[in-house]
Amino acid sequence: MKVLNNEKGVSEIVGAMLILLILVIYLGVTQTYELPKWNKELEKQGFDLTYKDFLDLRSDIEDSSIRNMPVTSSMHTGVRYPERFMLSNPGQGAYGVFDTYPLRINISYNSNGTQYYKNYSSLGIIYQMNGISDFPRLVYEHGIIIKEFGSANYSDDENHIAKDNGIYIPILKGFEPLSSTEVETFNVLPITDSDIINATSSINVTFETRYPGIWYNMLNKSIPVGSDITYNNTEIRITNIFRPDIFGGFSRNLSLPNTSSISENNIYSGTIRFADDNTIVNALKINMVQYLTNNMTNNITNITIINMTNTTNLTNTTITNITQITNITNNISIDSSSCKSPGRYMWDKYQGCINLPKSANIQRFIIQDMKFGGTISGGQLVFNVQDVKGNQFEFQILFDSDGNGNPLLTSSITQNQPPLGCTPFFNTTLINLTQCYRNADIDYPNAMKIKQFDSFTKFDAKNILYVKFVID
Repeated sequence: MKVLNNEKGVSEIVGAMLILLILVIYLGVTQTYELPKWNKELEKQGFDLTYKDFLDLRSDIEDSSIRNMPVTSSMHTGVRYPERFMLSNPGQGAYGVFDTYPLRINISYNSNGTQYYKNYSSLGIIYQMNGISDFPRLVYEHGIIIKEFGSANYSDDENHIAKDNGIYIPILKGFEPLSSTEVETFNVLPITDSDIINATSSINVTFETRYPGIWYNMLNKSIPVGSDITYNNTEIRITNIFRPDIFGGFSRNLSLPNTSSISENNIYSGTIRFADDNTIVNALKINMVQYLTNNMTNNITNITIINMTNTTNLTNTTITNITQITNITNNISIDSSSCKSPGRYMWDKYQGCINLPKSANIQRFIIQDMKFGGTISGGQLVFNVQDVKGNQFEFQILFDSDGNGNPLLTSSITQNQPPLGCTPFFNTTLINLTQCYRNADIDYPNAMKIKQFDSFTKFDAKNILYVKFVID
């Protein structure tokens, strides 16, 4: 009986049970209250990072269109919860969901008395983080970022559509829905082919939106002079842009992206532009003015030599032509030696540009907007860059084209100098030589010139018409 009445060790057992009870209670409180707080804090940090990346994605989409170059954008899409000893997470983490919705854009304009219409389809992007926290949805629509809280929506973004007395409407194509917790990469290609229209008056823009109130408040005070803005539950209308009673006798270029030939498997970005002459410069027009000026100078010189007796008529003709050229160059700022953005069109042998960036400082070296005179095979372009130290960078490009003058992917590209064997990225819209030039060790100052160009020099309609160099 003494054994049964022995109470030695009872306090130790009770103490151990109390400690275990306290540990269980602590783990239960931690699991119920603290773990959600920790995960919410991780989600908040992840959402802040995602929001920054979403702003960067918006900028990259815009930059790809404006700079006419491919852009790669990376984005954190979600958060993974870390493993915690003796605690159970509600799942692997908070995952991000990207969805899209269609947006309609309609343009009408008057050109030389005829009314034209152009319709586009673009995309809006919706991002939502699905976790235990309650975050707003992030929406990309027509170039701005909107925070959607359900019953209330907010945007602290800047107006990207109406500025500088012009209209800039982005177009987004090919973005696919996805769900992820990882860092996702998006490759954005520019829509490089655009139709340049001489619009004389009465341009009207209608674009579809899910947030008409935000757009109206943002655009109401920034639309072009003399135009009007109205809206309903689904769209914004900006009418009477470039009104004839205010701008009668003037015209501007309306740039309309050509989306008919782009692939559905890639993300593309373009911009509808209707801009003041002082803010947009057409590089082809600049080069053609220079070309026209050179030809007129040569013709005048020849006439002077041959017709020395008819000096009065020659003088009158010369003054008239110089006046016309002066009026053009007063409206367009010309740097005939630069290939910087927006680029320089070239269509003949010995053309070129000077003072390219060093190889170490190059941002892009791109050939684009390639056009040909019908179906050709083996149209040859050879260009050379040489610096003051004698270093050279030279490529030979053989083009094939279809019956509409568009390049085919059967083009041959060979690097002659230096013989590094660089393989550039190219497709039917552009040739990206940036990395090849970066490896060439070209110093400054330098000059680039066309060594071979099967074009107007042979008076053959079935050759290269022009290409555009963008080097900065």
